[in-house]
Amino acid sequence: MITKTTEAAFRILAHLLTRTETGPISVQSLAEELGGSPTYLAKVANHLVRGGILASKRGMQGGLDLTRTARAVPLLKVVEVCQGLPAAAYCDSKITSKTRVCAYHQVMSDLHNAFIEILGTKTIGDLGKCPVGTGHNGALLEGCRMNHTD
Repeated sequence: MITKTTEAAFRILAHLLTRTETGPISVQSLAEELGGSPTYLAKVANHLVRGGILASKRGMQGGLDLTRTARAVPLLKVVEVCQGLPAAAYCDSKITSKTRVCAYHQVMSDLHNAFIEILGTKTIGDLGKCPVGTGHNGALLEGCRMNHTD
């Protein structure tokens, strides 16, 4: 349900939340630190800028930074600006208040509702609560996508 673009957006946001440096970061530096293509990360960052989550500054001291209100933005907004909201129709049934749906439709509907609820209540700030690449016990997460470069 999460595209690679949205996952890259989460990686960018988590990185910006946990940086020790202050001020904007260039796309080139971001790509070097995250281990990705500068062109692709610029495309992803552009979604976040248009969505009002990241600020973009031009010039020698320019780059990307979180907006002042970014930490309070629900993760669902990130999904929405990067890939749109997932569709909720899972079978060919015409759903009305009197329609009995198939079991598959009900399971997928429940999954969709959980997805919306969880990402609607978690915020970008929550991405920074556990340092990138470490578990709750402080141990390094070797296989964590958020931790290693591609």
